[in-house]
Amino acid sequence: MTERSNIFSDIMDREGINNPKNCKTLQFSRRKEYFEIIKYGYWNLMRNSTVITNSEFSRRAIVDAFGLGNIYILSPPIDIETFSNVALMTNGDDKRNDTILVIARIAPHKKIENAIKLAKILKNNNIGKGMKIVGNLYYYFFDYYSELQQMVLNLGLTDYVTFEINASLDKLLSIIRESRVYFHPMAGEHFGMAVLEAMAAGLVPVVPNEGGLAEFVPQEYRFNTIEQAAEIIVCVLNHLPRTGRIEISNDINKFSNTHYIEGFQTILNEVVSQKKMMSANVRKCLPDRAWLQQI
Repeated sequence: MTERSNIFSDIMDREGINNPKNCKTLQFSRRKEYFEIIKYGYWNLMRNSTVITNSEFSRRAIVDAFGLGNIYILSPPIDIETFSNVALMTNGDDKRNDTILVIARIAPHKKIENAIKLAKILKNNNIGKGMKIVGNLYYYFFDYYSELQQMVLNLGLTDYVTFEINASLDKLLSIIRESRVYFHPMAGEHFGMAVLEAMAAGLVPVVPNEGGLAEFVPQEYRFNTIEQAAEIIVCVLNHLPRTGRIEISNDINKFSNTHYIEGFQTILNEVVSQKKMMSANVRKCLPDRAWLQQI
């Protein structure tokens, strides 16, 4: 650090600190240096920690980034019971309609514009009763939310797409009861808790064929393009019987709170056993204490 700082000082003395170009160069160099320090520290932290991630997709990403070998996968717990009750309450009645539901935080990286593009295709082909986008919104993404609203207006979707911002759980469950299809707009999601919650409630998930979602959503409900997503939704609304949704819902019990606790305990026991074994091996390598006293 000292040598590098001296280099910065030499440059300032030679070229002049008041030169805006030099100041930008120094700022960039220091930012790069700080980034490398943080990166090195984080790499060492990961190398000396027990790493648990939420999906095989995330595990591969960590392996590629850090070269780690032993990484545990433990999916986050889903409140299966709360959302499964929605499926039970709506099973056999006519409360559900052909509404497409999107649950996502209102943020640019969630790619909610993809949902609006899908809505345009569906409306043009008279598919579905509309789309509801439910998500939390923080003040620093107000501009993005305004852009989405303007997009809905420009595409003539004000009678098809509606937003539910910062909805309560009761409000969300009420919307889920009236919906039939869940659409996930973001490709490369590491896991997708909202998708599993929707599946538990009996909705058919239509998700990108990339990311952790592909590990639990059946192939026939995964898409590569928005046009393919529209085709899947048409098929679901026109041909999939109601019992098909319940079968999907029942397949996700492995993500329950109980399974999460059991999985965590299994990992913990394995890590503790490995630590004990390592400690025992270290003690075997140490010289005998009685022998040391004779020296």
